[in-house]
Order: sequence, then structure tokens, then C-alpha cells
Amino acid sequence: MGQPPSEILAGYPSVSPAQFYDALSYYYDHKAEIDSDIEADKPENFMERFNLVMNEEGVLTQKSET
Repeated sequence: MGQPPSEILAGYPSVSPAQFYDALSYYYDHKAEIDSDIEADKPENFMERFNLVMNEEGVLTQKSET
């Protein structure tokens, strides 16, 4: 998102710079798999994958077989 590491780390005081760079390294080594998992976990994709709809009360339910 364009933030420098120091700004990101300021928001996560329990994460060391080494841990931060380890995480970045892991991400770039597994980018396709991680990006695919992130995409699959988006609400609209999750709902489609499990055949769900949101009713008027905001509750997820199975789509009817019509």
C-alpha cells in the first residue's frame, strides 16, 4: 500500500523488523498461493463457493434450489 516498513511496524509493536521482513520474504516466495487464498476468502467468492445468500435480516442462508 506504499507505506514504509517503519510505519507498518509502528502499528504492530510486537513484531520485530526481522519478523516483518521474514513475512515479506515468505509472501513473495508463495505469492500465487497466498493471493489465490485471499481471493477465495473474499465474501462474494466465499458465498458463491458455499452456495449462500444473505437474507433480509443479514443472515447467511443456503440458496434455494429453484
